Amino acid sequence: MIFSLLNIRTRLIATLVAIAVCNVSQSQAGIITANLTTLDPILSGQTVNFDIDLLSVALPNPTDSIISVTLDFTASDAALTGAGFDFSGFSFVADPGLMGELGFSFDPDVSDDGRVTLDADVPPFGTDSGIPNGTGFTRLGILSVVAPALAGDYSVNFSVDSFDPIFGTSLLLDDFFTTLAPSVQGATFTVEPSTSAIVPEPTSLMIFGCISVSLMFRSRNTRRGQAHRITSLVPMPSENLSQIAYTTRH
Repeated sequence: MIFSLLNIRTRLIATLVAIAVCNVSQSQAGIITANLTTLDPILSGQTVNFDIDLLSVALPNPTDSIISVTLDFTASDAALTGAGFDFSGFSFVADPGLMGELGFSFDPDVSDDGRVTLDADVPPFGTDSGIPNGTGFTRLGILSVVAPALAGDYSVNFSVDSFDPIFGTSLLLDDFFTTLAPSVQGATFTVEPSTSAIVPEPTSLMIFGCISVSLMFRSRNTRRGQAHRITSLVPMPSENLSQIAYTTRH
C-alpha cells in the first residue's frame, strides 16, 4: 500500500514536471533591456548604473499576468563576473513602482550568483497582482556594476535558456506552469585609460602652500644676511683711515 502511494506520488510529480517543461515557451513574451545611465568618462573602480526595463508584454492569453521575473546576468563579460565565479561587483535595487505588482523577492541578492528574482506576493498570502498582459513599459530596477581595472569595452548581458528557465532570464505566468523566455538586450560601456596626472587633495595643497611660503621667507632672510656680511667687508676710503690714525695718536 505504501509502495503504491509512493509510486502514484512519483508519477504525479513527473507529470507536473513534464507539464511545466512542455509549457516552456520560446515565444517572445516581452523584451527585457539594460540601458546605461552613467555618463562618460567612466574610470576604473567607478560604479556603472543601468536601468533594467520590461517592454511590450504579450502573453498567450489576454487574462494572463506575470507573477515572477528572473534576471540572469551570468552572460556578462568575464572581466565583470570573475569568469563567472565572482559577482561581488554587482548589485540590484528593485524599482519602488513594482509595489503592488512584484513587491516580493525570493532571491533579492544578485551578488552571490548573478541572478535576482522579482516576485508577486499573490493571494491568499499577499495582494500583489503581477504585471498584466499588454503592459508597454515597466521599470524593474537599477543594476550597478563596478568598472574593471583595465581600460576597454565591457558588456552587461542577460542569459536566456528556454529549456532551463529556472537558471535563465524568464517570465513566470500566474498559472504557475507556463514560463516564457523574453527577448533581451544588453548594454556596453567603456572604461577610459587612467590619467597619469595626479590631482592633489585640498589638504595636500594647503601643506604644499605652507612649505612654499616658509621657503620663500627663509630664502629672503638668507639673502639679507649675505648682503650684510658683504657690506662689512668693503674697504674704507683712505681719508677715513687717516682720520682714525690721527684720533688714535692724540
